[in-house]
Amino acid sequence: DLSGKAGRRLDVVLAGLDGIDFSGQLLELLDDAGNVLATASADPLGAGANAENFDLGITNFVIPDAGSNTFTLRLSSAIAGQYGLIVTEDLRFDVEPNQDAATPLRDLDQVADALGYLTTEIVFAAGEIEPDDFASGTVLNTVAPGVTLSVGGVASEDVLATATVDAPTGSLAFSAGGLITWTASRPLVVDFAEPIDEISIAVGSDDSSDVSFLSAYDDAGNLLATINSTALSTGQMEVLAISRPEGDIASVRAGGVGSDAVLLDHLQFHGARSANAGDAYQISLLAGQSVTVFTDTPFDGAAALPSNNLDPKLTLIDSGGQLVASDANTHDGKNAELVFTATVAGNYTVRVEQESGEGAYLLRTVKGAIPADFDQDGAANGADFLVWQRSYGTAAPNALNSDGDANHDMAVDGADLKIWQAQFGIGSPSIVSLAARATTMASTPEPAAETPYAAGAAETSLAASPDVIDAAMAVSQFRGQVSDTDDVAVANALFSASSDDDYVALTANYVVPRRPTAQAAEYAGDDAEKATEADGADEFQGLTDELLELVFA
Repeated sequence: DLSGKAGRRLDVVLAGLDGIDFSGQLLELLDDAGNVLATASADPLGAGANAENFDLGITNFVIPDAGSNTFTLRLSSAIAGQYGLIVTEDLRFDVEPNQDAATPLRDLDQVADALGYLTTEIVFAAGEIEPDDFASGTVLNTVAPGVTLSVGGVASEDVLATATVDAPTGSLAFSAGGLITWTASRPLVVDFAEPIDEISIAVGSDDSSDVSFLSAYDDAGNLLATINSTALSTGQMEVLAISRPEGDIASVRAGGVGSDAVLLDHLQFHGARSANAGDAYQISLLAGQSVTVFTDTPFDGAAALPSNNLDPKLTLIDSGGQLVASDANTHDGKNAELVFTATVAGNYTVRVEQESGEGAYLLRTVKGAIPADFDQDGAANGADFLVWQRSYGTAAPNALNSDGDANHDMAVDGADLKIWQAQFGIGSPSIVSLAARATTMASTPEPAAETPYAAGAAETSLAASPDVIDAAMAVSQFRGQVSDTDDVAVANALFSASSDDDYVALTANYVVPRRPTAQAAEYAGDDAEKATEADGADEFQGLTDELLELVFA
């Protein structure tokens, strides 16, 4: 039942349990009349590959206001088995893979919060190869998935399980094509499909004194570590082991040191644990706009089920790939929180990563006010232009955002006007309502004509037009007379104005009345009623819209 929730956004994900894959089945969202509104996909973001953390998904579905607002999820499946189903409302569900900006990122603009999970995974499972587990003569080259045994320097020979009375463990040991001993020039080579973090092998001797070695290498063939046994005699056994917390062992070699020939037996290995590479989300910011980003970790109590010991961290990356902010523990000592103010508009990437542990996280974002909304009424409109105009020229460090400082450099100048122009209309319902608001605030009569004020006729064409109209006319006309197309340069020139007691000269040919207090009082008495009823004056409203659109649209 989604009554009262029209316009909100749903994510629906379904995942099979116990290894069952439902990606080829049919999951649908239906309205109360049985009409199919959305069909789930294994690739709901259109990434070109199926999601890795669930089988079917519907993402970013906008809830309609129709019928009883009761909807049905229907799964039609040709296979049997259990599944999990999650529905989130105004909460982005993480879609894997989601590690970097090369993949389609879920945005945090329409929906500000996200739900995800970071895990520490066993990249390569633990295992062993014990020759005694096989019949004598069995080829052991590929008996363990992801592990390949070979004879160094002799590609034509197989590694076999071979019976010998001198086997370090049991009665069978590794042999090179039936030759039971291993040397430095003919070692046992073990290659792993994925790096591991621990390796061990049992070594022995076939005479009175033999020394064995075990060497580990990374995937580039660089030697990581070597360990030698003590001098062993027939019947003695030792286990050589190498551990690498970095989990970077890609291959090992084992044999005799120098001219010694040794026996090798019972190979054991352990997969590397690798932290999830993190999750990435996209958020768009305006120049001068601030954002607060923080995490919460649900189910993180000591007795909570499912358990959650995730300690997250946050990074923020700009569109050029540069790190601009990061945090690990500010929010509550474990969860992260960062605050950032954009100096340039663009798309930014929020990354959630692990300091340690694993578990679910909630990512929350709170965007600050619109930078060009100087009067904090929730919209960047003509009233904000007036704030900027009246404070233009305020030098750093004396200006606040409420004075018209959109880029937070503590000055009011042409750069702030450029930001206002780019953001004009954000939060505004329409040009008409904006014009009505500006007119009512001004409490002045309508202009006598659409033409700009000529310097020689300034006194007769005064007409006390509203400030918004004055500004629109002046900027429009000024743009037609200059060759400089840089908005900031135009703004700086426009308001570097000479003035007398009554007028501000914007160019050589155009002036705008300063509107002294005495004149404003004179007009207010006669025309206050018309000013407050401007919304119903078609002629006035049309003029306002036309002029506003010249500059503001």
